[in-house]
Parts: sequence; structure tokens; C-alpha cells
Amino acid sequence: MEMMPLKSDAGWVKTPGPATEPTFRLLIEKPEALSVHADEIERLADESLDANPFYLPAFLGPAIRAFGNGEVELALFYAGTRLVFFAPILCAPFRRGALRMAQIWSHNYGPLGVPLLDRARGHAVARALFADLADAGIELLMLSDTPVLCDTWISLRRAAEGRVHTIFREERPILTAEPDALQEFEAGISSQRRKDIGRLRRRLEEEGPVEFSTATGAALPPALDDFLALEAAGWKGRRGTAILTHAGRRFAEDAILALGARDAARIERLTVGGKLAASSITLVSGSLLIPWKIAFDESFSRFSPGVQLILRNTRLWLSDPAIARIDPVSNTADARLLTHYWHHSEPYEAAVLEVTPSATRARLARSAEHGRWLLRQQARAVRDRLQGRFRRN
Repeated sequence: MEMMPLKSDAGWVKTPGPATEPTFRLLIEKPEALSVHADEIERLADESLDANPFYLPAFLGPAIRAFGNGEVELALFYAGTRLVFFAPILCAPFRRGALRMAQIWSHNYGPLGVPLLDRARGHAVARALFADLADAGIELLMLSDTPVLCDTWISLRRAAEGRVHTIFREERPILTAEPDALQEFEAGISSQRRKDIGRLRRRLEEEGPVEFSTATGAALPPALDDFLALEAAGWKGRRGTAILTHAGRRFAEDAILALGARDAARIERLTVGGKLAASSITLVSGSLLIPWKIAFDESFSRFSPGVQLILRNTRLWLSDPAIARIDPVSNTADARLLTHYWHHSEPYEAAVLEVTPSATRARLARSAEHGRWLLRQQARAVRDRLQGRFRRN
């Protein structure tokens, strides 16, 4: 079984409809074309139904170079000269017969698979996109790492006319900045836990002056160097999942510093007597804030510096009127730490959408992907058990 890759140098152009309709153009291009469309992608990101900083050229370009394995292409849907849909996709052969399926790309360092979809015409654009995908021979569209309740997902499901096959669904922690969100967050910390945190904070202050700061602008590069070194020196470095050991310095510098140049990345720091005890990287796109990565100095672990930083950050974020949603967009160890203090979650899912009625093929694709997901879950469980045993020893 082989999915025929959809290739186009000049792009596939649909025949215009009535004069009142825009001319839609579906382009499938190589990653090298990212710079050509960068301005339109940036504009669409500011006007999309849902934000996704991982699909900004500043982050996406370095991510494709680091993790794309030569398989990622760019799906761009234009209405006239305006970009109205954008997502990186996988069009490499899946070895599943003549199945023609496009998969929207997400990865471990960008686990949010929400395409950029024009806010003003979301439903209409989604319908037109499906029509053009069908005309181009694409039968199925697969998404993963997608919030079930987001407007973009709702529009795509509607365009599929309910022909949606869920692969898996999981809850992930989130916070929404409702008027009473800060008070609710504080009330959710039990009295015993609050006492424990206060006691650890007082003990930490005995080690030296405790200071919190946020690095942006010119302070971002040295703060990133400090974060990368701190993370690599801890358990993530030993397990091989630290950015330096897994993704590499070039990816981190290219992606985070480029986002920082457009005020879309910041690094929070907790120092004790001038020594870095904990640090976190936060990404911002529109009103969405993503707590992306956190690391701490294990010599301070008895004081829970990561928790101290998380609590300080959460209070700042919930007090920021520009932030509407705080979402770590993952269910990793970093994100699971938040569940002790964040008491809200939302479902994320992966699913196959029928672009054209292809129920049998969609079920086959769903079954295959569900099997792959189960294998990943089992591998993660084994890894976590081994890691726990390693820590105890």
C-alpha cells in the first residue's frame, strides 16, 4: 500500500467559480519555499481562528531542519493573493496501498497540530479546502495533537460532514484566564500544600537571596545558554531527552531566538544567591501562552525550585490581561507536574477525516495509527518505569 505523494512546483490551481468567489489555489511546496510565503504566514497567524507558534516560520524552519527527515512539505491555500490556510504536512509514502492521505505534522518539540485557518472565513475556507484536496486526489486528512474544542478543529470536522475517525483522545492540563481564574487557582492549592511550599521557600531563602526574573530581548541569548546547560545537567540529560542531547543547540538557538526577536519567546529564571536554581521557556502567540520547557538545578531539589517557579509564573500569567489561554500542549513529565496545581484540563485528540467518503480506507488508516499510538504508549510506560528505578538507585 503506497500513498502517492502530492507534488507541485507551481501549485495546483482550481478553476475559478462565479466572479464573486475568489480564485483558490492549493499549493504543496518544499520547505525551501517557507521564506517565500513567510510574510503571508505571519499575517495569517495574526488573523487565524486559533494560534499556533510552532507554525510560525521562525520556529517551523528550524524544526523541519531538525526533525523533518526530508518528509515535510508545506500546504498553502490561497484565496486570491491572501493565504487563508497553512500547515506543514507529511506526504511521504505510508506503504498502505493506493491510499492518498495527507497528515498535518506535529512533533515532540511542537506538539500542537492546529493549522492556521482564516478567522473571518473559517468554515467557508475549510469547505473550499476539502473540495480542492478532493480534486487533487487526496482522500483523507489526518491531524494529531489537536484540542477538541478549538474553533479550527470544529471547522474542519464540519467540512468533513461528520466523517471523522478518532484514533485516540487524552486530557491535557490547561488554564483559561477567566475573571476569577487567579482566585480559583489560589483556592485550588490545599492548606497543607501551601504550608509545605512556604516552608520550602523559607529554607531556600536561607541558602541565599531568592530572585525571580524574566529574560527578553538582549537578555534572551545568555538566558537560553543557561537554560540549555541546566537542562542537560539534570535527569533529562541523563535520559537523553534534553534539548542539547536530542534536538541540538542549533535548533534551540535558531527557533527560540527567532521567536524572541518577535516577542514570542521569554525565559523565566529563579536564582538563589546569584546561582540559577530553575528556569523555564515560555512561548506566546496572540492570547495563547505555552509553558514550553522547564529545568532545575538538582542540588536545590529538596527545595522544589521548579514548583516555586511554576507557581510564580502561573500567578503572573493569570494576571496578564493579554493572555486568554495557558496551555502546555503536551502530556509530558513537565506538563504532568502542573496537574498538582492546575485543576482544569481539555481533551486533545488525533483523528482521520474523510475528505471524500472513504469509510473503509479511513478505518484502515485509523486502526494502523491507533496501533502505532499504543506501541508508543507502551514504550513510554516502560521508559518511565526504568527511569524511576534509575532515580531510586
